Amino acid sequence: MPKQLADEVYSLLECVCSDRSALTRSGAVLACESCGARHPIVDGVPVILNEDSVFEAGEIIRQYREAPKNPRPSWFGRARRFIPRIGSNLSADDSAARIHEMLAGVERPRVLVVGGGDSGAGMASILDNPRYLVVESDVYFGPRCNIIADGHDLPFKDGAFDAVICQAVLEHVARPQRCIDEMHRVLAPRGVFFVDIPFMYPVHMGAYDFTRFSLGGLRLACRSFEEASAGISGGPFQAIAQTTFHSMRGLSRSRAWQGFVFFGLPWLIFWLHYLDKPLRHRPQAGDGASGVYFLGRRSDRRRSEREVIQQYWRYHTAAKRPLLAGGVTAPGVAYQSIAGQASEETSAGR
Repeated sequence: MPKQLADEVYSLLECVCSDRSALTRSGAVLACESCGARHPIVDGVPVILNEDSVFEAGEIIRQYREAPKNPRPSWFGRARRFIPRIGSNLSADDSAARIHEMLAGVERPRVLVVGGGDSGAGMASILDNPRYLVVESDVYFGPRCNIIADGHDLPFKDGAFDAVICQAVLEHVARPQRCIDEMHRVLAPRGVFFVDIPFMYPVHMGAYDFTRFSLGGLRLACRSFEEASAGISGGPFQAIAQTTFHSMRGLSRSRAWQGFVFFGLPWLIFWLHYLDKPLRHRPQAGDGASGVYFLGRRSDRRRSEREVIQQYWRYHTAAKRPLLAGGVTAPGVAYQSIAGQASEETSAGR
């Protein structure tokens, strides 16, 4: 059963129509005063989706109603619990602790999780903390989800939340920047924002996998936030392990081979991701990272593209670059440096 939305959250809701009007709750329905839309509340979970969303409310509700209420775990799922993991999140625990610190001055922090059908890595201390009012949104009735909403059109008022958490979600949305802008909108001034996304990572969730971000690309997408920290959540050795797993999986579709890949191969490569721990604070590791993260505060200032680009060179201290006034790398020098670096890497790989 999904979690019911707390009564105090209903005052934060608004319709996803163009007027962003207030919603009136009447029994198991939320009615829009402007467009007349009627959004259902199913087992205490509001379903508020725009008509233009790729997700259809009726279909989501139908699948939920038809799904077994207490499904028995499959033998495959039970067996995989005994197989070593070939990756881990290097930053989630530290990021959760940092989020606690950043929210220390807020009496009753309101936290929105975008893509919260299941608990994200390292966030249990926040999601299960009675001090926080946690709203966990997703596009399916997950075990933790208490509102069905599309990240492209969040059904909340401006500045409704003190923190927004978005883990392993942006790669699955059609327009990542639109979702980031929506999360920026629903954050209170100086609100806390945490996002985690794959970089050098194979496709997962099939047709619903669209995007990858380098650390620089994630910083650029989040330039409306004041950065508190950013770095790798999965290192380059985890990327090697994941690529090996998916490459081997593609060699044959036979059941015997697939059985070896899922149950045998992890024992041969699980140790690789432990090599990432010494690299987690080294800027160079971000260039081949399995995943990257960004933690910051909502800002009214939008950083320029030049600032974001310069940030890369500032952290890569081994490659010093001549600077122009204002600390911006001269474009010609930067190009020559990049070309030279690429030539050196090509030669080294021969």
